[in-house]
Amino acid sequence: MKKINDLNFDFNFSNWERGFVSKKIKEELTDQLKLENEFLDRPSWEDIQNNINLEEINRKYFMERDVYYRVGHGLSSKLLGYSQGIFTLEIVSSRKWSKDYNTTAQELAYLWKNSHSELSNAIWCKVYIIDTKIYDYKQALINKGIKPWYDAKKWIIFRKGYLN
Repeated sequence: MKKINDLNFDFNFSNWERGFVSKKIKEELTDQLKLENEFLDRPSWEDIQNNINLEEINRKYFMERDVYYRVGHGLSSKLLGYSQGIFTLEIVSSRKWSKDYNTTAQELAYLWKNSHSELSNAIWCKVYIIDTKIYDYKQALINKGIKPWYDAKKWIIFRKGYLN
């Protein structure tokens, strides 16, 4: 991978020593360069995306975690996709689950990210929530294989430093 400095991104540090730019700005720019170089050292999104088998990840999650959440809390989820550092989850909540949409989205996004090494490089998570406790007929639609509309859509960002 190329570093920022390899991409004709040249700073004239001698100008900084002459007082044109303060020491604090110099430190901030240097730190930003380090973060960008670290980001460029990661594998490309295409490499990660091509190595992900959604069915296998969903099956593994179902066997390890989803059974506990379905039986104990009335909450199920599945991975819909992964592209360019963003994975998409679909969550179906029932009457047993009492937490709000924000808490639900955050809890399950981090659970998916931390329990699967394939998702460990993800930056964002899109979460679609189907709430069957508000609309009872949605559970019947899901059981018949019909996908009802989503009650909420949430975005979870995993690291705050990416938005600088």
